[in-house]
Amino acid sequence: MCDDEDVQWSEYVMKVMESEAVKEMEMGECCLPGLLERFGIELHRFVTLSFSDKNQNIPKSRCPELPVSSKFKVSWVKTKKLDSVGTQDLLSTNIANLPSEILRSVFKFLSPEDLQNVVLVCRLWKHEAELVPWPGFEIPTDCFASKAKWAAVFAGSLFSRLQVVVLHGDYCKFKFNNRNFENLLMLNLSTLTLRNDIDLSRVSDKLFAKVVNNCKEFALVSDFPFEQNKLEAVFCQMASSKTKLKSLLINVKVDDDESVLDLSKISPIILSKALINLESLVLIRDIKLSEAQLKAIFGSKLKLKKLDLVIDFGSAGVEVLDSVLGNLTELRFSNYFDDTEDTRHVLEILDKTCNLKKLDLFHGNVTGIPAELVARVVNKVETVDLSMIGIEAHQFGAIFKKIIEGKSTMKHLRLSNFNVRTANKKGLGDRLKDLEEVFAKAVNKLESVDLEFNDLSEDLTKALFKVMSEGTNLKMLGTFPEHNDLEKYDHIRKVDPEILGRAVNNLEKVKIDMQLVCGDGLTDSQKVAIFKQLNLETKLKAVIVEKEDGSGFDIFNV
Repeated sequence: MCDDEDVQWSEYVMKVMESEAVKEMEMGECCLPGLLERFGIELHRFVTLSFSDKNQNIPKSRCPELPVSSKFKVSWVKTKKLDSVGTQDLLSTNIANLPSEILRSVFKFLSPEDLQNVVLVCRLWKHEAELVPWPGFEIPTDCFASKAKWAAVFAGSLFSRLQVVVLHGDYCKFKFNNRNFENLLMLNLSTLTLRNDIDLSRVSDKLFAKVVNNCKEFALVSDFPFEQNKLEAVFCQMASSKTKLKSLLINVKVDDDESVLDLSKISPIILSKALINLESLVLIRDIKLSEAQLKAIFGSKLKLKKLDLVIDFGSAGVEVLDSVLGNLTELRFSNYFDDTEDTRHVLEILDKTCNLKKLDLFHGNVTGIPAELVARVVNKVETVDLSMIGIEAHQFGAIFKKIIEGKSTMKHLRLSNFNVRTANKKGLGDRLKDLEEVFAKAVNKLESVDLEFNDLSEDLTKALFKVMSEGTNLKMLGTFPEHNDLEKYDHIRKVDPEILGRAVNNLEKVKIDMQLVCGDGLTDSQKVAIFKQLNLETKLKAVIVEKEDGSGFDIFNV
């Protein structure tokens, strides 16, 4: 029998359903409830209660009869087993006297915006909220308008929650000096990022190095030359072991072909000692390192797990990587030149000693490399990115064949940007001509596939959804956390509505762009088929719909 607590939950749910936000959402036909009403389909919202240590359904006849909107039906289901809390204890507990451990566990799931409200509720909540990490909490942009506003950030009680700081040259309206830059030493920073010509000329090299080495992650991303002496100071302090750094990213691209970030004057011994304890190293674009430095760095006993290199190995050759490749869990490697011999060498080493979980060959080139070698290596890895790669049809075929035969550990594949507008100059549909069925069978054995920004042929799109409708391992279209828009698949309107309806409902999540910024769009018959199948038999757990104003997404749990 439903007790007072059930009634309170019922009344709360009704308030939410009758709120202005829901009413406003129902007004727009582009929103999901409006669309469903248009087609005469009911949306069932499910509410989960946890008031018993047994998984039993509450009989509907015993629940309070409340007026329910014609657009919504509420089903009450008990689903969660409680192991450590008795029924009576739970019913007599309210949010005001929850144990500190539970409050902190709840607060960990909140966004920084919500946590800023939590600390205003009461002293207890403020105390507990300030003991949990605030991931994503950043300095507001307007605080970079002047030195006074910057100082105000560190005078407030919330500044201690800052874990991530991004200093962007486009936003910062004042020049940092030692006094305001050393404020960063007061924080327990996890990440410091410098972007686009941030002016640190008045900050001493020693202080800069101290702040950087007080973080766990440091990233320099710039289209402008950066003060090399400051980076030298960073490496010198890293070499002395006075550092917390575990991740280093340097991505420098300058328009002047003669300008590079020249690190070749730093002692090879200092560089090898500085990088030896890093877990992640990313060096991209115009960075100059000498042969002696490369051999010293990769000849030492590195603890690297993630390596991302898009640099010129020069006379040292890619062979300097041989000793570290077998220890990596993530690798991104793209050709610096058109020659594919470097890539072939790396693949041959990985074929013998591969412990990778993620392999990124984005914008690389494997043409001319034996198809069996390429297929063996990529199918040893769970997450693979082959976007914009130079690749031949028979190499694609070899990769897909191993997936179909069950000789693959791959779960997630990113295969995007094959279109006439990119450097490839050839769409995915043309590349996979006569391989449509093989492609469809292979990707439907994966858990996710990202096919965004491709030129797909009609036959390729139809084959993909036909196999998906018959049964699939795919949980989503896209690679987490980014979902592909269903409507933007080329020739999607040519797919039979019944086939598309079954295919979509074999996924766990699907994203639908009701505003249709670009793409073919779905026909009304296809939309009806998708949502009718939703009421019959479905694996869908969520439908993701872009907000009408483009500010974000609504997630409708099924």
